[in-house]
Amino acid sequence: VFILETSYLVDVIQNNLLETIFHEHLSYFTVKPLEAFFRRSGMELINVERIPTKGGSLRCIVQLEGGRRAVSPSVAQLVDLETKLGIGRADIFNDVSAKIGALKKQLVSFLGGLKAQGKTIAGYGASVGVTTLIYLFGLADMLSFIVDDNQSRQNLFSPGYHIPVISPQSIYERKPDYVLILAWGYSEPIMKKHQAYLKQGGHFIVPLPEMRII
Repeated sequence: VFILETSYLVDVIQNNLLETIFHEHLSYFTVKPLEAFFRRSGMELINVERIPTKGGSLRCIVQLEGGRRAVSPSVAQLVDLETKLGIGRADIFNDVSAKIGALKKQLVSFLGGLKAQGKTIAGYGASVGVTTLIYLFGLADMLSFIVDDNQSRQNLFSPGYHIPVISPQSIYERKPDYVLILAWGYSEPIMKKHQAYLKQGGHFIVPLPEMRII
């Protein structure tokens, strides 16, 4: 058998996984076209499973056509789900675009209000997906600096906008009023790790899938 895991377009849409959309990711997968692709290649998709990796991924198990393993009902079930959701129709992506626009407007308006009050805002996370989010939402002018747990990213600058990337210890030293968790998929462990920041009067902003202030 051949086993693969890839980002699942249904989760990208349902969970607003916007930061997964960047130059390395040229294709966004669903079960229906994968099933047809393998069939054309003399293989058959016999099992699919939705898993939580990267905010929502798809694990596929494939065998040579006519192999001894039976096809799981999961294949037809996810094809049916994709059909009911309208995956493959242009209008669902128009809806996604409109939703992104609304989320951007809400976040930028809130951050702009904070800046107008003289509040300082730091970002948390400096991955390639975070860079995508910064550009998509136009956040560069809002952020005084970015912190990241990965030491290989510290004491460098973000691509394009050249925002300083430094150690998370800086949120205790510089005491920004708000920390925008750009790596929002990891917001719960980040906030759990930095309860001391909250206790000293700081606030976290989780931008997606819906904006939250902690």
